[in-house]
Amino acid sequence: MTKTRKVQSHSLNRLTQDKHQQVLPTTFYMTQGSMGMMSTVELRGSCLYYSETSELDEEPIAIPSLECWGSFRQALDLLQAGRWQSGYTNPVALNGHQWEVKIEYPDDLLIESRGSNAYPSYLDADKKGLGKPSLDWRLLTHAVVWLTEGRCNRGALEL
Repeated sequence: MTKTRKVQSHSLNRLTQDKHQQVLPTTFYMTQGSMGMMSTVELRGSCLYYSETSELDEEPIAIPSLECWGSFRQALDLLQAGRWQSGYTNPVALNGHQWEVKIEYPDDLLIESRGSNAYPSYLDADKKGLGKPSLDWRLLTHAVVWLTEGRCNRGALEL
């Protein structure tokens, strides 16, 4: 192999590695539900797992492709999820929908947020504080359902 080909091969490998680091999260955890019925999607290795209420009934549901992870990352960027507050609460509603999200990427993007009957709402700021899922939350939830090929769309997962 010539020196030029070695450099090109090394550059291609480095580019592929960089792409992996940009689109593959190191942490992915999302749980939501109410009245003790919780749905959770969690990344372990390269596989997403789904469970309802407890870890006893968890099951592997998807190994997303690099392209799918890339599209999901674009959705997070569109939603400005990295700017979400750490907590959202609706003091008027005591029971209802609780949720938690933690998604972390090697490039220092960290989304760590939770809520109780309140949601991030950058795209539909006029709906803030109404106690109903915001457009931002609905888009995130739909993106997770899409990422898992619809296999987490049951139980307490609210759309």
